[in-house]
Amino acid sequence: MQQLVQQSLVSNEHISALYSEFEPNGYDGLDTQSIGSGLHSSSQDGTLGLYWVRTDEGLQQYEGDPDGRYLTGVTEFGQRESEWYLCSLESAGSCALEPYLYEIEPGVSELMTTLTAPVISGGKAVGIAGADLNLPAIQKRVARIAKSIFEGRGDIHIISPAGRIVASTAYEAQLTEMLAQVDAELARQDTGAEKAVVQLEDRLVAVAQIQINATGTRWPLIISVPNAVIMEDLLALQSDLNTGIDTAMTRMLTLSAGLILLAVLLIYLVVRAVTNPLTGCVTRYGVW
Repeated sequence: MQQLVQQSLVSNEHISALYSEFEPNGYDGLDTQSIGSGLHSSSQDGTLGLYWVRTDEGLQQYEGDPDGRYLTGVTEFGQRESEWYLCSLESAGSCALEPYLYEIEPGVSELMTTLTAPVISGGKAVGIAGADLNLPAIQKRVARIAKSIFEGRGDIHIISPAGRIVASTAYEAQLTEMLAQVDAELARQDTGAEKAVVQLEDRLVAVAQIQINATGTRWPLIISVPNAVIMEDLLALQSDLNTGIDTAMTRMLTLSAGLILLAVLLIYLVVRAVTNPLTGCVTRYGVW
């Protein structure tokens, strides 16, 4: 199990951490025999707790923390401190956590989101398997893609199911905040529809839903392009073609929509690459 979790993290570079935590005697019924036996289990009660983290120095292993699995205090992000463990354990289903600030070590915190799945034995959840996704890493990939459309003058936003900003080229300093509080007009464009393109007063906005297969949830993807950027190309096309403003506008809006759809596809592939490994982990060892 230790090697499985470690090698799964090695082979999936988009994931920040992988872990599997079990209830007392949830692994093989003999967990108490492992008290104090090493990092592969908790030294306090013998429960199996495997936690591997990607760091600048390479992969690091941490010991499980039984007491940290059952904290019910509510954080500033509106979820229980131990939601990463309790959600899948209690629901016996997959969960996608809202973005949160996690203290990796004293004085060092990272913005994270977590995908988890239950480990089932005899029809009952006896533990969980989880993957942590580092939001700054997703932010960097989104920024790179944004530079490839409209010469970097369009913005890309990925939003959590509850409406928090997961990644954004316009609101990097507001990650984890509610989009409705940061940009109410933009937030209103997410109606839950599979796809939508809306012309606002100052920008063209496209909204699509990214399906996270591992947890059955959807992350809204919003791309916005200022009208001024679209008009620059429109005026250039008008002067060259002299075919009338209506035809030129139609062509430019079609081109803009095409570039937006291309960006949607790129973002979709990035998010799928990040989240699909959890499905593989669940298939390999998450369901017994």
